[in-house]
Amino acid sequence: MSRNHRRVAAVAAALTIVIATPACGKVADKVSERAAEEAAEAAAGGDAEVDLDPDGGSIAIETEDGSISGGVGEVPADWPDDVPLPDGLEVGLGSSVDDPSTGPIHSVTGTAPASPAEIVALYEDALAGWEVTSQLDTTVDDTVSATRTFEHDGRAVDLIASSGETGTTVTVTHRQG
Repeated sequence: MSRNHRRVAAVAAALTIVIATPACGKVADKVSERAAEEAAEAAAGGDAEVDLDPDGGSIAIETEDGSISGGVGEVPADWPDDVPLPDGLEVGLGSSVDDPSTGPIHSVTGTAPASPAEIVALYEDALAGWEVTSQLDTTVDDTVSATRTFEHDGRAVDLIASSGETGTTVTVTHRQG
């Protein structure tokens, strides 16, 4: 990950707090957006354009080093059609990063009613032509976790699935470039 990409991603992670904090009225929205823009510019070391929608729970940041966008409860609009998401996935956060030095990265995190083993099986089936380049299965106390990385034609899908009290927490990241 490039230094610029890390800076943009760090700013976006910090600004996710702004998304989750409800604003009161248009004046508060403008103040929040301006504060977010100043924070992004300071971290990126240059100009940043921030589009913040606290009511819709989304943010988009554009800098000369790339862009990042995300939203609460949203799958990125440019999520690849050939990378499935588990049935019944309740999306917590979706994001897209476009860094010219690494290419696009899309990520979705949420909770699914399936077990980690069932989720792994979904990806092993759907990405059958892809090479599994890393895998780890662990059980600690009552928590079962499974991770996989699938690679094919310069693309990669990273999967993390961990069981919990309310279902399985799933993070799927698609990288290209």
